Amino acid sequence: MLAGHLDEVGFIVRYITRDGFIKFHPLGGWWEQTLLAQQVVIQTVKGNVPGIIGTKPVHHLRDDERKKVLEIADMFIDVGAKDHQEATEAFGILPGDPILPLTTFTTMQNPDW
Repeated sequence: MLAGHLDEVGFIVRYITRDGFIKFHPLGGWWEQTLLAQQVVIQTVKGNVPGIIGTKPVHHLRDDERKKVLEIADMFIDVGAKDHQEATEAFGILPGDPILPLTTFTTMQNPDW
């Protein structure tokens, strides 16, 4: 298989934590500051699984952590799984599964520009 993108970058599942959160790796260039709270879809053998990119809650961050852009390594995707077993067995999420940003095409106010 040759994997690539035409005009959209994405992610790939690295691993699933024991708590059922998805750790991911970027495919293409991403600015970390644009990722938090973005909706994504994980494509699995059992179908598409929606998720949202998150990180440690702001009230759990130290002052110095609040002042910097979080790295992708500090983020995860929440798919609503209660644990690793549900994410893998019930949802079908496995390392290597592709992750796509959930975006819609929008025509800007001036469609000719």
